[in-house]
Amino acid sequence: AVSFSPDASYLAATGGDRTVRVYANVHGAFALVAKGKGHSATVRALDWSEDGTLLRSQCVGNELLHWLFREDGGRDDGRKETRCSKKTPWVGETRDVKWCTHCSTAGFPVMGVSSNVHST
Repeated sequence: AVSFSPDASYLAATGGDRTVRVYANVHGAFALVAKGKGHSATVRALDWSEDGTLLRSQCVGNELLHWLFREDGGRDDGRKETRCSKKTPWVGETRDVKWCTHCSTAGFPVMGVSSNVHST
């Protein structure tokens, strides 16, 4: 799965190795800036929050993990450093988060929707 941040400055990518990677988009060239692990199965969906601070990942086992994503102000050389919640999933309230996309098939936006419902 791949997903651009709302402002297209970052690209999140993941797959069978269960690792979420975030790349900075610098004039069309991508550089790895953050990596997080925590899923127990292949990751199939990625969603960014509207403000670009949270990244949601979902695996085929329907685990939802959230990654706090932000730029930190500083290194000694003056460049900004990007962090992805200390490389472990973020634990916090996500009920009222507004998501830019909804590729995940689990979570609050789809609560109550069931594939077992039959129309007549």
